[in-house]
Amino acid sequence: MTLAVLGGLVAPSPTAPAQTTIYNNFGPGHEGWDYNWGLGWTVAGPDVPNQYGVEQAFRFTPSEGGVVSDIWVAMWYVPLDQLPDEVTVRLPADPDGGPPNPENVLEDWVITEFESWDHWSPPHHLAGSGRSRLEAGKSYWLWAVGGQTTRCGWCMNVDPRVLLPHTLRREGENWLPIANETASAVRIDVGGVTCDAVRKARFTCRSGKLKMKVKLKTDEFDGQTLTIDYETGSTRLVVSGRTARGKVKRLSGPRLVRLTAPSCPQFDTRVDCG
Repeated sequence: MTLAVLGGLVAPSPTAPAQTTIYNNFGPGHEGWDYNWGLGWTVAGPDVPNQYGVEQAFRFTPSEGGVVSDIWVAMWYVPLDQLPDEVTVRLPADPDGGPPNPENVLEDWVITEFESWDHWSPPHHLAGSGRSRLEAGKSYWLWAVGGQTTRCGWCMNVDPRVLLPHTLRREGENWLPIANETASAVRIDVGGVTCDAVRKARFTCRSGKLKMKVKLKTDEFDGQTLTIDYETGSTRLVVSGRTARGKVKRLSGPRLVRLTAPSCPQFDTRVDCG
């Protein structure tokens, strides 16, 4: 399942009570979201001169299991041209200790908006679909692949002594041997609401006002967040007890409203905002 990262950059938010951070190498600066914006591993497309489609991948092994709720990565683009940049971040399982394999991908996300490489900016937030479960003690990859004209960097963490198993490859070549190297900035959280926990979702829109109401089967997700997509944007609802409510104003025309985190296509609703 591929999820678009709407709006490109999403400011980090505090971890909700029922979520667990299973990996985090962001530094304490910038309210716990610091990284080395001056140095990054190249992620580039095949149409970029002298780069030849560079892909990067880091392996991690969670000590606790759970459903992926949120991932944050820090990336910038190199402003040397006006060509579009796009990075697909993939999450494959690693059943055999080898390099990333597309057959093992659990979920992926597409990032299309980036800040320049000359300053710190909020990391990209990748909202989990609620369908990718990680098991404690088993290994997984985070794998970054550039689009055709992409010229980006996956920023390193602030401490070069923080390492992860790493590999890279260029277009048409094999993966390089896996070795411990300075890890790019990443945080991975598990927990959050799963699709199985959603009892009902109701979306209506009248006179430009979209109303959203989601009911859960239990109150164990109190304080968690849900993501609702309405084509021209998205919003997050906070669960209170068993219910999450919200509204968006100044919308117009027909649109598809979807519960995207967790990803529950059975609740997709077409509305007309007038």
